[in-house]
This record gives sequence, structure tokens and C-alpha cells, in this order.
Amino acid sequence: MAKVKLLPLLLALVPLLSCLSDGVDESKSGSEVPVVLIHGFLGFGSDAIFDLPYWGGSVDLAGELRDRGFRVHAARVGPISSNWDRACELYAFIKGGRVDYGEAHSTKAGHGRYGRYYPGVFPEWGEIDPRTGESKQVHLFGHSMGGQTARLLVQLLEHGDEAERQRSGREASFLFAGGKDWVKSVTTVATPHDGTTLVGRFRNPSIFRKITAQLLLLSSLRKEEPFLDLQLEHWQEGLPEGESLEDYIQRRIHRGDWMEVRDLAYWDLSPQGAAQLNRRAAASEKVYYFSWATSRTIPNGEGSAHVPERGMSLALKPAARYMGSRTDLPAICGRDPSVWWENDGVVNTVSMRGPGIWSDDEIVTGSWDRDLRRGVWNY
Repeated sequence: MAKVKLLPLLLALVPLLSCLSDGVDESKSGSEVPVVLIHGFLGFGSDAIFDLPYWGGSVDLAGELRDRGFRVHAARVGPISSNWDRACELYAFIKGGRVDYGEAHSTKAGHGRYGRYYPGVFPEWGEIDPRTGESKQVHLFGHSMGGQTARLLVQLLEHGDEAERQRSGREASFLFAGGKDWVKSVTTVATPHDGTTLVGRFRNPSIFRKITAQLLLLSSLRKEEPFLDLQLEHWQEGLPEGESLEDYIQRRIHRGDWMEVRDLAYWDLSPQGAAQLNRRAAASEKVYYFSWATSRTIPNGEGSAHVPERGMSLALKPAARYMGSRTDLPAICGRDPSVWWENDGVVNTVSMRGPGIWSDDEIVTGSWDRDLRRGVWNY
């Protein structure tokens, strides 16, 4: 779980300032457009674990940004959930209400349709602003998997979901109706748009068992306020009577088919899962997109792998070496595995630029210093 430092995030927010007004008096727009921070895999919201906030690490980044005049909200969505479930939770977090994962999706996934209730940090989201005559919008800022979640939310807002409309009719969540131009920009930092090859490391059942046990321990300590809230209540509803969530996970691991559960983060973070998202969630012509890549590895002397830079976190070095030398990549990654070697210890740098696999999105390198365009990835 990588935490986002202050300076890079502030720098990444700078381009937003140039696309805030769009002809509107900046004093009436600008920082009044809320910025919603979306954490990545194993992340958390505005709370802190062991007194270390996710956004900032050693400082309260959301607070720092508020002091600079931004309206900032740190979202809290499922840390190991799928992008679909996280997008539904993000919608409820911003707008308010009970999470509706959709009847069609929930039936297929095997979990409950409804999740927890959110009071809403911006209940007026989508209402017509009398000063502009347009819908009130937000900026979505996603770190790592949070960028994928933001992209899927934009797609659902604009196009909805036909399967949910067919299944539930008028009872379908308003999110699935489509037709909503409610997002002004999407900014992604270290997002695995094409997945991360690190996922391959966790195909080993023994490794995954250890990780699962640690996650369940973190979520079970301090029942009222767990160290890490997994937000998986909706999964409990779909389990056989008498089976706990822990028993279910261990049963799937023991059976060896846990990677076939495609409604969890592990699938969405794989190159294959990311490709499916890329095919569905093309860049919207109405939204500004920005991407920010990170790297903490360098080529070794022989050019046969990437190795961690000096000063890289000790906890990330094994993963960085694994990703920096993998040659047995899925066919979907292409013929040259060396393209994927550069990484930050969690995500391959090439994957951070923007959607590539199964995507027609345009990625414009160096465009942050030029005239910004909607519907393309300003990298």
C-alpha cells in the first residue's frame, strides 16, 4: 500500500487550474469545484492507519490542499473490491445514499445488491448551477487503482449500464441511467491502466494465504474501528448460511480458483482485467484527462533487467525486482517483456501513461505545458 506524497500531488493538480473556468469567472468556479481523492488497492480514506494518512504519508494532504483553497474530499471505498463495486461506492460517497451495486451485477457476482450508506460530501452534485447553466461537476483524482475506478465511474455516469436497466427497470440505480456530464477532469497518479505484472506473484496460493490472513487480521482488530475496513459486507449476504467471509476466501484459495473471482481487485489489476476495463471505459470527449507516471527502478549493467534505485523502500524492493525481470508475461502484454520492466515497486511505469491494451484512447506526451484537450490523455 503506497502512500501519496505531498509535492508530486500538488504538481499534478496544477493543470486542473487551467481547465477550471472554461470561460466562467474563475472567482465563481475555480476552487469551488470539489476535488475527490480516490485511493488505490489496500488504501483508505481520510482516516489514518498507525497515525499515517494515506494522502500525504507524513502530512495531511487533504488538509494542506484545503488550506490552499481547494474543496477536497478523500473518498473511502473498498480497498480490495472490484472497480465496479468501488465506482458504485464512490458515486454514493459523493452524492449520498445507500450503495446500489446493481441487481444484474450482484446476481452474477454472487453478493448482495446493496452496501453501506453514505451521507454524501457533495449532495448537490449534478444539479444545475444557475451561474453557468450547467451541471455541477467534480474533479476525480485517483492514485493507483483509484484512477481505474474514476474512469469507470465516468463511463457509468455518461452511458449507464444496459444490463442493469433491463434487469431492474425503474428500480435501477440512477447511476445506471447514464446521460450525466458530472465530471470535469480525471487525474491519475501511478495508475495501472494496462494492469500490473505484480499480480502474477500472487498466483502462488501460499503467498496469497499469508496476505489474506494479514488483511483479515487488520480488519478484525478493533471491531468498531478496524485498522483496515475491507468494506465487504455485501459479500456476506451472498454466502451459504453459516459460512463466514473468512471461510469463503480460504475455501476458494484451497480450491485453487480464487483468481476466477472477477469481482475483486486482483482481477481488475491484472493486464487481462485492465484490458476489459479499457475496452469499456474509453476516454470521454467531455472530460479532461491527466496522467502522472512514477519510477523507482533503473536498468542493470547487462540490460537484462531493471533493479531498484538506491533509497527505494525495502518493502517494495522484492516486488520491484520481480517486475523488473519477468519474461513470462501474458500474451496480451505484447512480445517484448522488457517494455514492462521499469516500475515503482507496485505498478509498471509503461502502464501508467494511459490505457493502451484494447484501447483507442490517444495519449499526448508532454501536453501539460500546451493547450489542454478534452478526450485525450495529457501525459
